[in-house]
Amino acid sequence: MARERASRQTTESSRGRRKLSAADLRDLIALMRHSDILEITVEVNAETRLTLRKPQPVSLMGGTPTGPVVTPTPVSKGPDTPTPQAEQLVTVKTPFVGIYRRAIKHGAKPFVSVGDIVEEGQIVAAVEALNLLNEVEAPASGSVVELPLKDGQAVEYGQALVLIRP
Repeated sequence: MARERASRQTTESSRGRRKLSAADLRDLIALMRHSDILEITVEVNAETRLTLRKPQPVSLMGGTPTGPVVTPTPVSKGPDTPTPQAEQLVTVKTPFVGIYRRAIKHGAKPFVSVGDIVEEGQIVAAVEALNLLNEVEAPASGSVVELPLKDGQAVEYGQALVLIRP
């Protein structure tokens, strides 16, 4: 994504120097959160300048992850059920370090539940990092078999979020 810069310059009012209010800061943060703007610089006067930047994703593995990490996981049905081959599940792993979220916000309907049928590309979870909600998509279509984490639980890079039976 190209780096964008939005800047705004204000002038001194007749009563003196203008100051940024908390409401002004909230508006700027909301503007950044709901757009693809990566940086905003506001120059209030000659002595006061504020620059806000969206954080870049941090990778602990030496590269920027582009999507969920997928690993087939063999699962046996137990000692009583003979299976000629182990069932293959698709494990959706987190590409970020942060807080696991089952829903877009607290109290909302979860992205998926056990037994749900999901399509490839459907959002199945989210990871909150630096107060930004990063959506995690299903890499394959299938049925949700397990959600191994609780909502609000801290997650590390590569930790399993959802198990899907293709």
